[in-house]
Amino acid sequence: MSQLVLVRHGQATLFADTYDQLSPVGEAQARRLGVYWVEQGAAFDAVYCGTLRRQTRTLEIVAGVYAEAGQPWPTPVITPGLNEYDGDGIMQHLLPPLRQRDTRLRSLADTAERHADGPDRYRHYQRLFEAVTGAWVQGTVEAAEVESWRAFYDRVSQAWRRLLREEGSGRRVAAITSGGPIAVAVQMAVRAPEAVALELNWRLRNAALTELVFSGDRLSLDTFNTVPHLPDPPQDVSLIQVIGLTRSDCERGMTWSLSLWERAGVRVLDAARKYQAPHPDPLPEGEGGKDLLRARLDDQRDTRRPTTHQDRVDEAHRPTAV
Repeated sequence: MSQLVLVRHGQATLFADTYDQLSPVGEAQARRLGVYWVEQGAAFDAVYCGTLRRQTRTLEIVAGVYAEAGQPWPTPVITPGLNEYDGDGIMQHLLPPLRQRDTRLRSLADTAERHADGPDRYRHYQRLFEAVTGAWVQGTVEAAEVESWRAFYDRVSQAWRRLLREEGSGRRVAAITSGGPIAVAVQMAVRAPEAVALELNWRLRNAALTELVFSGDRLSLDTFNTVPHLPDPPQDVSLIQVIGLTRSDCERGMTWSLSLWERAGVRVLDAARKYQAPHPDPLPEGEGGKDLLRARLDDQRDTRRPTTHQDRVDEAHRPTAV
């Protein structure tokens, strides 16, 4: 059995001339990760990274912390298959035709333009971006200049499978990449429909950790979207984020969510039993515990931590002491 630790890069520079670079907050997030790992005595047998600057810069900062501490850090395996999809290209080439034929998307685009210089520009842009990328995933619009969803998914999933084959057993491996590739790995681990990867992507936080275990070509989810190295609410609810997604998908009639719940339910209940600040009573075992957890999530979702990507965008660009 081996462990695969996935790292989303630190915060990038949305709305800057060049998005593909870390912001000052992102640089601090990467350094905090390195310090946390050194303090925890984390050692890795191999490290993988995509080629995008926001990914490699996160890698450089973490490696620098290890060097400062006199701790070994593997020579990274640079892997283009772990690059993110081209969000700028999607907006540049797919938004114009979609805007012409889709009234809802045209309204979102108009609203985003009206708020381009206002305090809510991140929120309105993210709503537009999610709508356009949704159409990209569905394949309702394509452009020769933009990698299709099918091509992106195949590229990333093949990169993960190749990593699993090459690393073998008894290894601890880190991979510094982006939200899209991490979401694909989680989707593969829980065997959900491919399109669910995009929904998972919206939930991933900057510099967050997602841990999986693997043996041969078998991949299993251990933890999702945790940031123990960053100032934040307690991380015991991190796995609940996955269950929150499956619950909402279930309401939309996606039957896969029930089987996913059964596979992840025991581990999530273990984490949820620690989630007792607003509810000191322990969760019961079995179906009753699951039902009560769902109810508590409904009550506490907005008060404990942001769960929508729009909230995360607002939070990420709010002045932060890191």
